[in-house]
Amino acid sequence: MNLFTLLPEIDKFLEYAIIQQKPVPVSTLREETRYNFPKWAIRELLMNAIMHRDYESNAPVRFYQFTDRIEIINPGGLYGNARPENFPNVNDYRNPVIAEAMKVLGYVNRFNKGIARVKVELNENGNPEPVFDYDKTGVFGATVFGTFPEDMATVKSSVKSSDKILELISNNNYITIPEISERIGLTERAIEKQLAKMKQSGILVREGSKKTGKWLVKTVE
Repeated sequence: MNLFTLLPEIDKFLEYAIIQQKPVPVSTLREETRYNFPKWAIRELLMNAIMHRDYESNAPVRFYQFTDRIEIINPGGLYGNARPENFPNVNDYRNPVIAEAMKVLGYVNRFNKGIARVKVELNENGNPEPVFDYDKTGVFGATVFGTFPEDMATVKSSVKSSDKILELISNNNYITIPEISERIGLTERAIEKQLAKMKQSGILVREGSKKTGKWLVKTVE
């Protein structure tokens, strides 16, 4: 399937299969229509996955919907001048021809502005900040949490587990992911996601290698 055929199908898929709305009480006498995810934000992340993926890889772009979140994973990590320390302020294009074609077709707007607008759209809809996973070689991941009350309960649980992780690291900054997993009862994958989110927000820094390095907890002023 070519991009000209695929991209409109993605719009329909998001509108009819993913994006939901329902009334949410905001006071005793008033309800407000709330969306689980802002369509534009999820669309932008999917378009980015298609635009920036490594087309030499046979792996597909993966789109997972859970009860509380959406995860988008594409083959091909940060490319060229884009690095963990400057993402998302610096961007580069693995597939410049595809990027230009998607821009001409109207599926992406101003280059290098998409992630900033995704954050704005999520904030205005009441969703938490997106979490980006770019530490693994050869893949890039984005996680967006839902905004319905039952989804937010999961997010609050995630915050509690983050506090426990920080407490363990504060007591032993050489602690390993398997040790953290055993202590608080979450999978190693779940711990990795929490750590990635904290590193992205600047709360946590990893110094040294995975085996012999240590964690540094930053004080937020």
